Amino acid sequence: MQLACSSSRGRSHVWRTLLTRTTPTAAILVAGLFSLLSTPALASVIYEFSGTAPGKYDPQLGETFTFTTDDFITASLTVPGSNLDSCSVTSTTVQYSCAEVDFAPGTSYDTMTFLASTAGGAEIWGTEYLFAAGAFSASGTYSMVPFGDFGPISGQLTVSESTKVPEPTSFALLSLGLGVLGGARLRRQRLG
Repeated sequence: MQLACSSSRGRSHVWRTLLTRTTPTAAILVAGLFSLLSTPALASVIYEFSGTAPGKYDPQLGETFTFTTDDFITASLTVPGSNLDSCSVTSTTVQYSCAEVDFAPGTSYDTMTFLASTAGGAEIWGTEYLFAAGAFSASGTYSMVPFGDFGPISGQLTVSESTKVPEPTSFALLSLGLGVLGGARLRRQRLG
């Protein structure tokens, strides 16, 4: 197909050729590219926490959890223990389970409260951890801000974004468009 022409009749032939032979293919290719570039899937934010705090029956509890969500936490959020990806409370004297984790972003500090319960939920024990303001809404590793005189409390929170992976249908649509373009070019070479 030759795009350069000097007469108005020739130009209309070029446009008619472009519209009838390549537009559907170009539309598929453009749709595939647009879909591939504009709609990432499986993007998520992962919160990983590890901390220690004195417990009611234990001189030092180990508290850890992992939580995955669709976006950064920018408003107060309560996550039941059953909705955490993983959670554990390590104690030498009492068996605890994860009750919930409360996130409360603030202007001075971002506050996270880790609640653990004894077997059967008879007692609930909570530890409050303070992090720098904005820790819940940006990727990074944050150490707990020391506060009060509540004993040896320490904690570290890692916030990370998972990679954004395009939908498989986007790749399929892009491949289809490229395949049709390649097929059309091959056909043109055979005919002309």
